Amino acid sequence: MSIRNISAIALLVLAAPLAIIALITTPNEYTAMGQSGVDCDGPFGVLVFALAALVVYALGIGIFAISAFPKSPALRILIAASSLIICGALGIQIALSIHELQTDAHQETCGSGL
Repeated sequence: MSIRNISAIALLVLAAPLAIIALITTPNEYTAMGQSGVDCDGPFGVLVFALAALVVYALGIGIFAISAFPKSPALRILIAASSLIICGALGIQIALSIHELQTDAHQETCGSGL
């Protein structure tokens, strides 16, 4: 493995807490508790962590999918596939956050948002 791949793996490992925080937080903590309410901070909190982690893991897909193409070693394919799965989960969280920002109750209570 080259130094570029080792540093890319280190970057993915260091970005794991961002992805975990983005995946375990909810855009609206009140609906997660079963109550009705508008959470003005929730969608932005999810978006900050999710977008940062999405950029890092998308780069991970690019680096390891391209480097695995000519030789296709199993470790590089595994890292690229796991990065793709994480990007998909982060995409769902981003979509849920944007949907929460677009609701009438959120815009009425908190403002236009983005």
